[in-house]
Amino acid sequence: MSETNVFIEKFEKWLWELTRFYMRNRAQFIYDDFTFVLENGDKYTLNKAREDAKRFFGEW
Repeated sequence: MSETNVFIEKFEKWLWELTRFYMRNRAQFIYDDFTFVLENGDKYTLNKAREDAKRFFGEW
């Protein structure tokens, strides 16, 4: 794995933990899938394999 990929993976994990902290009362989290659903039903994910949710933090 390249240094860039390692950095991106660490960044995504950090982003996930930060999001969980700040959105803990505003979203339901699917922890093992890196996905969360807002109160209004919008679904976001860091999981590149999911196609039924908006990509959280864009594409790499």
